[in-house]
Amino acid sequence: MHILQRTITILTFATALLPSNVRAEVDIELQSCIAIIRGEITAADADKLVSSDCPRPAIVLNNSPGGDVRAGMKIGRWARENQAPITVGKNQYCYSTCALVFIAGVRRINIGVIGLHRPYLAGAPQPAERIPALVSAMRDEVRAYVSEMGVSPEFASVMLETLPEQMRLYRQDEIHNLVAETDAVHDEVRASLEAQRYGISTDEARRRRQDADEECNLLGEDVQSVQSFLECRDAVMRGQSLE
Repeated sequence: MHILQRTITILTFATALLPSNVRAEVDIELQSCIAIIRGEITAADADKLVSSDCPRPAIVLNNSPGGDVRAGMKIGRWARENQAPITVGKNQYCYSTCALVFIAGVRRINIGVIGLHRPYLAGAPQPAERIPALVSAMRDEVRAYVSEMGVSPEFASVMLETLPEQMRLYRQDEIHNLVAETDAVHDEVRASLEAQRYGISTDEARRRRQDADEECNLLGEDVQSVQSFLECRDAVMRGQSLE
């Protein structure tokens, strides 16, 4: 089993509002290509995760208040390139930049709470004359990224027009009003690949996938729970009985 675990602390330029008792720290735990991301997301974390030897990861987001916007988008692009499903853990939260990671999933499962608010500049104050250009560039980057992920522009609008102190919360499948559970392009690719893998038609692959959605539940955010969930889905896709 390939095991890589690390904890890094670094300042970020944009993050969700943090309670005074929350440390600016992220814990990325990667076991058997299941990445569990906790805490504030930083550029250093993104670099280390992207350079990890894990070609087909699954990602679980647990209690992340947000973090560096560009780092979140870098992780998101890595997740999409590697066709990763992404889950917000049970009874966990994923706020601000963390939501940008979430939308990158080829399948997006929220069994916690997702919070949206606009990015903002943090750290040392910027010269007043530079702020309009910095804010405009950040907004343009976020909109371009959301479009790249195949997500409705409404998601970007809600995020960019919501004040940090008025964060919009989406519990469980409420987020699917803004973000489809599956990426449309990947859904077609996935049906074709699953049909080839299991020796069935694409129609049958979709039917079995629906059965798997109904029969397999992600009961926790730990690695064992995620592995059990994935094993259940594989069994259903193979046409095996779970009784």
